[in-house]
Amino acid sequence: MKILFFIFFSIAYIYANVGIIVDSVGNSTLTRGGKFLKVARKMKIQVHDIILTKKGARVKIFFKDDTAVSLGEKTSFAVDSYFYENKDKKSNVKFKVLKGFFKTVTGKISKVAPNRFKLQTRNATIGIRGTVFAAQVGDKLDVTICTDGTIVITTNIGSYELSKGGIAQVSQNSVPKISKYTEQQKAEIIKKSGWHGSMTQNELKNYIKNNFKEPVKSQLLEVIENIFQKDSSERGNLTQYRLEDADNLGFIDDITINGRSFDELPRNIEFYADDMKDGRITISGLLDSDKKDIPVSELLVEISLDGGDNWKVASGHGEWKYSFSPKAGKTYELSLKIVRKITVGSN
Repeated sequence: MKILFFIFFSIAYIYANVGIIVDSVGNSTLTRGGKFLKVARKMKIQVHDIILTKKGARVKIFFKDDTAVSLGEKTSFAVDSYFYENKDKKSNVKFKVLKGFFKTVTGKISKVAPNRFKLQTRNATIGIRGTVFAAQVGDKLDVTICTDGTIVITTNIGSYELSKGGIAQVSQNSVPKISKYTEQQKAEIIKKSGWHGSMTQNELKNYIKNNFKEPVKSQLLEVIENIFQKDSSERGNLTQYRLEDADNLGFIDDITINGRSFDELPRNIEFYADDMKDGRITISGLLDSDKKDIPVSELLVEISLDGGDNWKVASGHGEWKYSFSPKAGKTYELSLKIVRKITVGSN
């Protein structure tokens, strides 16, 4: 019990309030209570903070619910309100961007209380349904793209949905112009949003490993894993897929957990510090097809940590693995299943 108390106390302390800056390039200022502070990595974010990025600057912020926000140059970003408690439907988030470029990968708030997330610009208010989106915000016109999920854009005229692959030109007093974005349009907005920052995904992981202590280090590493996995559509093309249950099409063998072999995946298991490597657990194994006409490259393994309520795709086909940062002493209900990747429109 003392260990669990320490874990929760430490996480609450590092997020002493609502978030933390994990990457910063160039000159940016944070306004808090009338004081101007220079933005730096590891700086904590509080409600009512306002961040202004200058020319050539970029900032990336991780929030308590695993939401990630990146800011491009010449951007004004404010945390108007933020309250998040796990599974509390009263959780609410309100950000404000008055100018510039940003990108957002929403976290647990999108599952707990999606209707209570709002991002306001001069021209519209954006709501979410489990989403990755980015925008260029101007005085009279916003250009917004949605690369995953769906957002709801509300203006003086009404509310409009923008789904994955869509781009909207939004002004206060007219109906948004919505169409499919081109790869060039997406690349330009993402680049200007500062999402890629100064560090790659691996460099960011290494920075966190070397600059944060447990248990916060493990939590931040899990955030990175989640947001980059959720954001994977950005790195691919516009080909759309669906995943179908396919346990009858293949079989899973040689299961290991951090190198320890199991004949079958343990149903209920707890992890402690001695079980982990750099605060993480890696579950891996082999996957093979049972059908001659279905190559293993079409099959994937999905894993659930909560008895099947939520599923995540493991990386790899024949050899697969899934890594995460568990909470020490928590019981995980592990489940595996095989799914088949089907290109939308194919037979």
